[in-house]
Amino acid sequence: MRTKIGLIFSAALLFAAVSQAEESKVRQEAKKAGHEIGAAAREVGEGTKKVTKEVGKAVVEAARETGHAFRDGAKEVKKAVQGEGEAEKKK
Repeated sequence: MRTKIGLIFSAALLFAAVSQAEESKVRQEAKKAGHEIGAAAREVGEGTKKVTKEVGKAVVEAARETGHAFRDGAKEVKKAVQGEGEAEKKK
């Protein structure tokens, strides 16, 4: 009877040791996976930051060009309106 209890106890200790070792390995693998996911997320974040910066620069340049075109058009309209006014004065 004692040998059966001893064997059962030994088996239980061995199972607990194996379970703890497996649990430790699972924790290490989960930690490693977490680090890899974090690194990938940082990489995506940096890529997004670069793309956003480039898009922002393009928007600023487009807005600047649109503003210049609008200004030039307004000057042309002003000249045309003033030209018509001067033409009427000469008549």
